[in-house]
Amino acid sequence: MSLRQKLQIADGTALFGMVLALLGAEADLGTAVCIFGCAILFIGTFMIYRWKRCPSCKNFLGRDKPDFCPHCGSKIDYDAKPQKR
Repeated sequence: MSLRQKLQIADGTALFGMVLALLGAEADLGTAVCIFGCAILFIGTFMIYRWKRCPSCKNFLGRDKPDFCPHCGSKIDYDAKPQKR
């Protein structure tokens, strides 16, 4: 799975969790829905932190979507799939 695909999944998970938490809080769907949404939001945020890393040095790339790693300077190819060992 490419870095772009991983980030789309993680962003979608975090967004779904945020929407679910807000709907649970605003629409009186119950505390359980709000807590479940917050848990999904936390999982999505964790996935972003875990997957948004430089393929070369494995450091976190930050909030932006840089073309080059701010730590090692290597070019980030978001569509490249990792090599299997």
